[in-house]
Amino acid sequence: KTNHKFGTVNWIKPKPQLQSSMVTPVISTTNLLGSETSEEVAQVSLSSDINKDDKSVRFRNGALAPQGKASSIQVEFVSFGYKYGLSRTGSTVSNPLPPLDCRDLPEIPLHMARLSGLNHHVKRVLSKYPPNTSNETNTALTTEDSSPPPLLQKSNQLALEVMHCIREAIANGHGCSSSPLNMTVFVGSETGRHRSVVLVEFAASSVRKLLRSANQDAIIITQLVSVTTRHRDIDQQKNQQSSKNKCES
Repeated sequence: KTNHKFGTVNWIKPKPQLQSSMVTPVISTTNLLGSETSEEVAQVSLSSDINKDDKSVRFRNGALAPQGKASSIQVEFVSFGYKYGLSRTGSTVSNPLPPLDCRDLPEIPLHMARLSGLNHHVKRVLSKYPPNTSNETNTALTTEDSSPPPLLQKSNQLALEVMHCIREAIANGHGCSSSPLNMTVFVGSETGRHRSVVLVEFAASSVRKLLRSANQDAIIITQLVSVTTRHRDIDQQKNQQSSKNKCES
């Protein structure tokens, strides 16, 4: 038998040796097979977890869609200038809210007018402006008030309204993987370059924060939601000035 076993170790007949090693449970290659099997088991256990509690796995990072990942609901905040035309009013699921008018907010200082609302200095100034006051007494009172500046109040309120619209749209059966919902929210200022731009950026940031904490707090969102911003008239003044200069030249 020993001679026969040594005789079988021959390059002419490798298959019987390999087949026997695969069948035998105590061979050195079981470690390699074990690593592959452990990966398969991990995949099976993960899929079983998803089947058991799909929502907790899918939304473990909240209801905000990761960058580059398809979402069932796409929310776009758009800033615009009333000087260049009024945007559509809210009357449908795609446009659930009327345009938010922020022309009552304090304007940017004249020495910063050349900068846009995307500039961090402009954001900082507008986000720290105190509420409008009519006399010195009110000014003294508001400086001691701990309430947030009016622009932040508007952006936070808008974020809550958008979250309500998202939940309402999902409850009514809108927004799914086969038929995504595009929701647009408009915010307008006089020229669409400063106040509306900053408010849009802050409101979008607040909605993203709420979506990240969704399904962990009291907010329940059952679809992935993406949030983007667009500034329609941020370069209108610059374009008009450049075209005017071309005409004069």
